Amino acid sequence: VDGLQEKIVVRQPRDAVSGQRVRVVLRPERLSLSSDRVDQGFDNILPAHIDQALYNGSDMHYVVRLANGLVWKARVPNSEVVHKRFVPGETVFVRWNVGEGVVLNE
Repeated sequence: VDGLQEKIVVRQPRDAVSGQRVRVVLRPERLSLSSDRVDQGFDNILPAHIDQALYNGSDMHYVVRLANGLVWKARVPNSEVVHKRFVPGETVFVRWNVGEGVVLNE
């Protein structure tokens, strides 16, 4: 991800060339948010800040800003007791596994 100090792990597309730029696409419901950096089996972890927290009945919709200014959306089910609700301004860690992202050539 441009401008980030941290590396992310992705599946390399079959036709990718070493050093080639790619785009990683992640569905908002595939992202996990945590207040600590513990990986708990996740392949990728990036620090972010909550810009918006929107209650949407069965889930929470979060707008998170990564260190490089890139804005992502995350959707977290309200039914899962293990998930804490976050508030704007809070620091979180966005987590996901390699298989949850789709890599596209640019």
